Amino acid sequence: MKRSILISLLLLIMLVPLVANTEENTNVAESESLALSSTEESQVITGNEESSTPLELLSEQPPQREEGLSPSKEVVIIPGGNTTVSGVNGYIVIPSAEPVPGGKGTSISTGYSGIFSTDVYAHIPFVQLGFSDLAEVSLAVDIDTKSDLLLNAKWRFSHRKGTSLAVGIVGQLIDVATAKDLAAQLYFASTFSSSIMDFPSKTTVLLGYTFHKDLNTNIDFGIAFQTPFFPSAFKDKVFFLLDFGNVSYSISPSAGDAENRGLVNVGLRMAPLKVLDSVYLTADMRALDLFDHKGRALSLGFTLAFRPD
Repeated sequence: MKRSILISLLLLIMLVPLVANTEENTNVAESESLALSSTEESQVITGNEESSTPLELLSEQPPQREEGLSPSKEVVIIPGGNTTVSGVNGYIVIPSAEPVPGGKGTSISTGYSGIFSTDVYAHIPFVQLGFSDLAEVSLAVDIDTKSDLLLNAKWRFSHRKGTSLAVGIVGQLIDVATAKDLAAQLYFASTFSSSIMDFPSKTTVLLGYTFHKDLNTNIDFGIAFQTPFFPSAFKDKVFFLLDFGNVSYSISPSAGDAENRGLVNVGLRMAPLKVLDSVYLTADMRALDLFDHKGRALSLGFTLAFRPD
């Protein structure tokens, strides 16, 4: 049973980005064909090719789009360099296949996430290093009634046509002072461009395995989306986050507990704001584990990053 689930999820991870890229290439081809036919039509109608450039012809005689073809939309760049609750570059609890942007040097980020509910007030400070857009490491401390250490390492081994593939591991030392329980999550992630109801989206599919004896199942899976939130009102500066699956940021999170192997999280994210030369600030507001009363909580987080050009 576990083997069949694992094979199915692997096929899903590999096929979904291929379908997304195929649709994207088809749309680009249609747009280029439409632009070419519009240019030729304008030249025939004017009949004075010597006195006008092709650009002028297009401006004087706007192209008529064929019925059934929608106007080409402005490309929206969905920024990276955003952290999960535990400081890994990604969504809410699901990591992305993209490491934190580092340019040609090493980026350094630090941040804090607070988790609030009726019986929980937890602090998760973290520090993160990114290496030349290829890899990242991060260290976080989940501080509640106990303290847990979370160490992440991620390596992106492929980046082609807007699709990234990465492997990562999250080492966990639970209850440092007393129990000293150990766990580790090994994961494979694929991140690619897609669309949700005609809105651009950055999507990640994750498949992993958690090494710990007290879980209902050790096979991890998740999917996450990031898309502009009311883009006309917020000018593509605020993004909506959704991730769900059967895995949280650790085996013993302060909130968003995946003990029953299922949770849904939503959030809003501010695009990175440049506050100084090579220094960026971003902030998140999240709702964790919406459909499980025991693990439901709110989270606020911010990250300050230094990314050399």
